[in-house]
Amino acid sequence: MIKFDIDDLYLIRALDEGLSLSAAATKLGVEDSTASRRIAKIEKIIGLQIFQRRGKFQLTAAGKRFLAMAVPVLKEHDDFQRDIEVLKRGKNSLRIIGNSSIMISDIPQVIEILRVENPDIFVSIRSASMTEIIKKIQENECDVGIVPDKSRVHGISFHKYRTDQLCVFAPISHPLAQKDTATLEDVSQYKLIGTDETRQISSLLQTMAKRQNLVLDYAMTVSNFDLQANLIAQTDIGVGIIFESVARRFINNQRLSGKDFEPTQSIKIVTLTEEWAQRDLYLCTPDPANISPLATEFVAQLKLRHKPVRKLPPNATGQ
Repeated sequence: MIKFDIDDLYLIRALDEGLSLSAAATKLGVEDSTASRRIAKIEKIIGLQIFQRRGKFQLTAAGKRFLAMAVPVLKEHDDFQRDIEVLKRGKNSLRIIGNSSIMISDIPQVIEILRVENPDIFVSIRSASMTEIIKKIQENECDVGIVPDKSRVHGISFHKYRTDQLCVFAPISHPLAQKDTATLEDVSQYKLIGTDETRQISSLLQTMAKRQNLVLDYAMTVSNFDLQANLIAQTDIGVGIIFESVARRFINNQRLSGKDFEPTQSIKIVTLTEEWAQRDLYLCTPDPANISPLATEFVAQLKLRHKPVRKLPPNATGQ
């Protein structure tokens, strides 16, 4: 019985990405003739033509359906390969999972600190929704998760490490940009660019809107905060509710990029005044008995980095 090989699936994906047969074969480390035979084998198994060979390879309708079925298999295989690398590295590995926009702000400096004592450390970082983060920690597929909320989950510990503020991010021409503060009711009067339903913030906003008998009117939703910030800043589609740290990082990055964009004039951060808009961010880990020493050190260093600075009384001399 003829069976599919994982490299058969990688070949189809490479060709769909626009590579020539020769380039796809080189990428997989095989001869052109071998790649051609793989395609013929797949078509023989399923009894359908999956490519049109008019100049550049193009997927047929059957080929697109085949690739769609192959994508989750390839993802599982990629994850498996990455986890094998982590397993081989043993105690010198650290697997982190969280929201990409939050992690960009929080973890690079901490990783550098860890590398001083562990120069051979291997770090694997994944982006995921909160539900998936919890699942990966429970199943011991990741060592540390970074989440914008906590819940009661058996076998998982939550460690608060900093607080962030939700704010309204609005183009300077928008009516909300004329305010210094706003409420959710104010925001509900306008079109929104939001994050998709897999994000904890999206669920939070829907819950709070329901409590206030408000309807939030989304013009569009996106998969992450950084894309949300870019769309708000560069279009007139709508405003968004976003973590203030993400908004400020976006503005700083635009200023440093030297692009023809004046963030401080084109976009405004408006404080969201509701009490629930102040959000505690957490690290989630397996219970202490199951957490690795490297993950323990990562948690300690990240909490230390965000430790509040003790302010002296106004009349203190500081001596």
